[in-house]
Amino acid sequence: MCTILNPSPGPARTGLLLWFSMIAAAAFQSVAGAHPESVSNLRLTLAPAGLHAVMTLPTRDLTRWFPPGRYPDYVADVVRELQGQADSLLQVRWDDAVAHLSRANVHRGLTGFVIAELDYPVPDGAAVMQVRSTSIGNLPNDHQEFTSLEDDRGGTAGGRILAEETLTAQQDTLSVDLPTVDASASKSAVPTNVTIATASAASQAASGQSPVAPQIATETNRRVRKLLPWLGCALLAAVVAGMWLVQRLKKTATSVPTSQLEGAPR
Repeated sequence: MCTILNPSPGPARTGLLLWFSMIAAAAFQSVAGAHPESVSNLRLTLAPAGLHAVMTLPTRDLTRWFPPGRYPDYVADVVRELQGQADSLLQVRWDDAVAHLSRANVHRGLTGFVIAELDYPVPDGAAVMQVRSTSIGNLPNDHQEFTSLEDDRGGTAGGRILAEETLTAQQDTLSVDLPTVDASASKSAVPTNVTIATASAASQAASGQSPVAPQIATETNRRVRKLLPWLGCALLAAVVAGMWLVQRLKKTATSVPTSQLEGAPR
């Protein structure tokens, strides 16, 4: 006589499996959110000649702003449109006084990117700088803009980093207290901001790198490191669930009702 086994798990095992499943779901949801799908880069450089801003925008994120159906030669048309709207891409303030754009150059970047280079004069004695990325509202809702401010007013290339922030639609403004600099060093220095940007772009183009890739990689690595404990829990949950499923299938396969055995052909 065959014993009929009950393949359904007990309450304790069911609760354990449910708990591990919840951990796995939370971990995988966190992993999915660890890689921002819509990102750009804004590099700000303070130099004796003024503020030089370099915006690197991925063309795939511009489709809501510039619908492809209206722009047949998409990249060239978008470059032309952005050049015409250059004065509205950023809002720069020095001690609450609005700065006016002095020069703009929008051009193609590496494949998949458009670059806008913007210059603003810096008034003497400015103590606070505010930069608002007014263009974020035209980009996807989850867009993130990696922003850095470098101070080269001392007359040497590669000055100190004053700020690094990630701007979003909810927090689109960077505000920084500016340190004082030696006036004589600032006036005698040769402006290097454009040269730095050009050399950096040339080196990245030669290596085949995207200008925004290093910032994206850094942010992604930081988030992944924070998620490692969750990933471990998710892996453990998957192992436990797999072992339970295998045991249940084995019990189901070996548990044949007595009535079926009596009716089987001899």
